[in-house]
Amino acid sequence: MYQANVYNIMIGHPSDTKDEAMKVREVIMEWNDENAESRKVVLLPLHWEFNVHSTVEGQPQASINDQITHRSDLLIAIFASRLGTPVGDSYSGTVSEIVEHESQKKDVMIFFSSKARIDDIEQVTRLHQFKSEVGKRGLYLEYDDINDFQKRIKQQLSLWINRKLSGFNDAVTAVEEIEEVIEFDEFERSVYSNWVTAKSNSLGFDCSLGSDKVLLGAHWWQFEERLIAKLRAFSEKMLALGYSVRLTHADFSSYYKLTEAGYVYFEKHLKKHLKKHLKD
Repeated sequence: MYQANVYNIMIGHPSDTKDEAMKVREVIMEWNDENAESRKVVLLPLHWEFNVHSTVEGQPQASINDQITHRSDLLIAIFASRLGTPVGDSYSGTVSEIVEHESQKKDVMIFFSSKARIDDIEQVTRLHQFKSEVGKRGLYLEYDDINDFQKRIKQQLSLWINRKLSGFNDAVTAVEEIEEVIEFDEFERSVYSNWVTAKSNSLGFDCSLGSDKVLLGAHWWQFEERLIAKLRAFSEKMLALGYSVRLTHADFSSYYKLTEAGYVYFEKHLKKHLKKHLKD
């Protein structure tokens, strides 16, 4: 027997992303199986189908908010081709849950499918409008298919849990478990150095057609096409290693931020060997 901290994770979604919602439950259960006892943390998935009892009092969404939204620590909201049915003054039930979490200063992760089907023009239009609004005030993530979604959920949950448990120490442990030092060429080490030491944790590629500008730290840099290609390859390498996360922002075709593991790996293996070639 052991004592553990319990985090309630609510899963919100319109009807067309039920498969993704069930995948979140699966990922959470797998995380518990692998980590709960050793890390003294249990993740409890909350979903209206499983955690809301029947009642004739009030509107259905009000019952959901009353029974699970208000005790949730994190909301994972998932959209593909539908925004959902309007509820009261809100765009949809899922949007209502997002608003409730934000009003209570609780964490929200919002995922959008990058391959939305155009089955209902009205739904797709409303979804795009909401997506644009989210992009103006925060960050969201996109996924290509159910396998990509599963990978991103695992990564995002790990980052969230690490932050809740003072993630820097967890990141140090994760890096120390890596026996082989990752190979970075001179160009990659230079970019890595400037990214780590910049005032702003940003590596972004301008989404303007034909643009050759990259946001590194707090400043825009102009590179020739060959180096742009190398930068994109480096960005995907960092993503695959778990040293960065890819986010979505209206001004960028690709936008990355370093994770704690990315900072720690640099301090442990690269800092003493590098000289800074660019200034931020």
